[in-house]
Amino acid sequence: MARRYRRSSSPVSDVAASSRRGPWWKPLAIGVFAFLLFGVVYPLIVLHLLADADAGILRPVLDQVLGRQWHRAFLIGTACLLLGAGLSAWKYWRQEALSHGQLQDASFLSRLLARFMT
Repeated sequence: MARRYRRSSSPVSDVAASSRRGPWWKPLAIGVFAFLLFGVVYPLIVLHLLADADAGILRPVLDQVLGRQWHRAFLIGTACLLLGAGLSAWKYWRQEALSHGQLQDASFLSRLLARFMT
């Protein structure tokens, strides 16, 4: 029996895929929501957890692991916001639906931008 592998998806590609159809404001709303979730709420929760941790042996480990996740989540949220704003502007000015290839290109560019924003 053959195994079926599910393609892994990222929040950035999910924003691109979910904004394929619909009005121009849909990608912008999804991008803003993803930014608020990944770029604001998640880092605040992580920073709150780090502030509550005792200054014991696990503090450097938690700081190392959660510090990396906080930074990565902020970059993902920023990339989702930029992708949503770009797709929204494209749909507003062109007044046409984006093809699958155009969405893949936009998702690739936003991930590339997020990688070099550090």
